[in-house]
Amino acid sequence: MSDVDFYRPTLEEIEGDEPFNDAEKRVIEEMRHGGVNFSDVLPDDNAEEPCIRGPLIRHLMLGGCEKAQVSRAGVTILGATITGQLDFIGTQCTSDLALLNCKILSKPAFRDAKLKALYLDGSDCLGLDCSRMQTEGSVHLRNGFTARDRVDLKSTVIGGSLDCGAGYFDGSGSCAIDLHSAKIAADLFLVGGFNAVGEVKLDKLLLGGHLVCREAKFIADGAVALSASSAQIGGNVLLVEDSNFTGQVNFFRAIVAEDMICDGSVFQREKRDGVASRRGGLDLEAVQIGRTCNLRFVSKLQGQLVFTDAQIGCLRDEKDTYVDLESLLINGFRYDSLDSDMTPGQRIKWLAIKEEGKNRKTKHGNTMRDGFDPQPYSQLAKVYREQGASENAARILEARDNQIWHSTYRRIHAEIDGSWQAGVSSIIADFRYPGMWLFRWMFGYGHLPARALWWAVGLVAMTACFFHVSYINHQMVPASTQVLTSPEWIYAVETSDTPLLVWADSATSIGYPSFQPLYYAIDLLIPLNELGYKAAWTPASDRGWLGNLGSWIAPVVQLLGWMITSILAAALTGVIGRKD
Repeated sequence: MSDVDFYRPTLEEIEGDEPFNDAEKRVIEEMRHGGVNFSDVLPDDNAEEPCIRGPLIRHLMLGGCEKAQVSRAGVTILGATITGQLDFIGTQCTSDLALLNCKILSKPAFRDAKLKALYLDGSDCLGLDCSRMQTEGSVHLRNGFTARDRVDLKSTVIGGSLDCGAGYFDGSGSCAIDLHSAKIAADLFLVGGFNAVGEVKLDKLLLGGHLVCREAKFIADGAVALSASSAQIGGNVLLVEDSNFTGQVNFFRAIVAEDMICDGSVFQREKRDGVASRRGGLDLEAVQIGRTCNLRFVSKLQGQLVFTDAQIGCLRDEKDTYVDLESLLINGFRYDSLDSDMTPGQRIKWLAIKEEGKNRKTKHGNTMRDGFDPQPYSQLAKVYREQGASENAARILEARDNQIWHSTYRRIHAEIDGSWQAGVSSIIADFRYPGMWLFRWMFGYGHLPARALWWAVGLVAMTACFFHVSYINHQMVPASTQVLTSPEWIYAVETSDTPLLVWADSATSIGYPSFQPLYYAIDLLIPLNELGYKAAWTPASDRGWLGNLGSWIAPVVQLLGWMITSILAAALTGVIGRKD
């Protein structure tokens, strides 16, 4: 902004045909001493005194004159009604302006103005036009400040803090506060009973300090309650202590140097005529948070949570964070660490909330969902692994691969169009389905190969019990050719319905391995035949239904043993299964 000599009306020109009233005379006389205090409270609407003309305040802020001198402290007026236009457009003032507990009947205009600081604590006005204003110090719109229309602070440059604590801002169906492309050297306070009806815009804001929303209330007249798209915040974002956001909170592509903390806040959807709109929740798409995003003690998170392409240092949450959540978008979400009380099972349910895409029709009328995105699962598994929780990581990868397989299966069947190629693909997928089911539950798609040991233990136990029952019912026989052709065995078969008992008392049985059902089951399952029991005993298919059934069960157990051990070896060596 270039330096311009503005025309400054004289006191006589400001007075015109209407003489200065007693309050104005007092301002002219006492401003040289630092300010005038008419009252500590806001004047009544019908109050005739004290009334100060806006042009007189402008005259004082531009340096005054010999008759109306101004102290170095600037212009301070308390408890007055400001009439006429308060116009500082394009002016350059060298002092502070403090209009405290004043009723300002017009809309103050500070567009393109320069001044040291602006304090409007407790005042009531019809909004503010402060776009491109520059201050060396702070701007205070707090302690009961009321704006009945938009407060326009676009592209302002504030050398200190902007404090809107306990202020009321009514955007009249549109924007309550507009700080688009503003620069604030220190902090932005929306605290202590702050109330905004309409959107609070912080898009492209450059903030040197902290954004603090504490005990604040945001009510969207549109869809967005608080928007900080592409903002750069040098400190923390604190949405804490009963701050209530009705409508969406948007930090799209924002950069937060330190922490984002949402303790005790309520995020809920806007309601129109008693019906909740679709927009609401917390949108952190492509946000960059240098340290922690703390959602652990959120009072309510309703609507949608968006973490798409976000990058943060640490995600801190708990299972109660997502109780009221309706949808979750976390595709491309990256975080370095996780601080949470959620179990892997709860995390899998959390991931299941995420939206994969909308239902769509194929060209042949079939309905399917867009492809499954495995990235959020891989990211969570990576964090678990780096934090030393390898078992948790494996469970997440198992859930991911299960979703990949089912997504592929659905896609293949959705593409059936009557051609032989699509038909063959669907038949192959159907044949693979039971195999993939077994591969998941026995090996966790290769990520949990140790699970096969439990299957093996269970199979050994059931096999041992079955063949133990077969043995005590005399339906197991020696498998040795030497025994079966011995005179003792032939005699036992010819003279008894239970030849095993007769043969057991013969000399041939001496030194022959006694039947041990547990060792026999292990020998069947493990394809090494090192124990020798499989070679020593066999079911007698001609001695009863147990022996007959056992003759079928034994080769099945052997086949399963070959499958389990070979697949287990392949999974452990990484030949099969996804090893992230």
